Amino acid sequence: MRVLLISSLSTTLIFSSLLVVRAQKHELSVQTGHSGQVLSIAFTSDKLMASGSVDRTIVLWNPATGNQLRALKGHAGTVNSVAFSPDDKQLASGSADNTIKIWDSGREKQTVTGHTLFASSVAFSPSDSANDARH
Repeated sequence: MRVLLISSLSTTLIFSSLLVVRAQKHELSVQTGHSGQVLSIAFTSDKLMASGSVDRTIVLWNPATGNQLRALKGHAGTVNSVAFSPDDKQLASGSADNTIKIWDSGREKQTVTGHTLFASSVAFSPSDSANDARH
C-alpha cells in the first residue's frame, strides 16, 4: 500500500492511503508522536518512516498503520532533517545543535561534529554496489 503523509506546522502527522486520496475519500489517520512541530519526514523502501521535530526527537513509525514504533533521543536542538540510507539500514539526522547523527537499529552509532551552524539537510548518495564492493 502506498501512503501519503501530510505534515504541517503542528505536532500531528496525517497518514492516508493513496488509494483513499485518489478516490477523494476522507479516511485519514491523525497521529501525534511529537510535542513540537514536525520539520522532516523520510521513508524506507518498505515498512518504516521517520519524522524529525522541533522537540529534538526522531520518531519511527509504521506508515501502513500510523503507529509509533520508537522515539530516538540524542540531539540537543531541533531535528531539521532525516534521511534513510539506500539499504534502509541507517538513518541520518541533522540538527540545530550543529551535529549530524547516524543511527543504526534505533541506536546512535556516530555523531559528526565540526559544523559552525546548524545542519539544515542530510542525504545519502545512491548505492553503487559495484563501487561499494571495491572499497
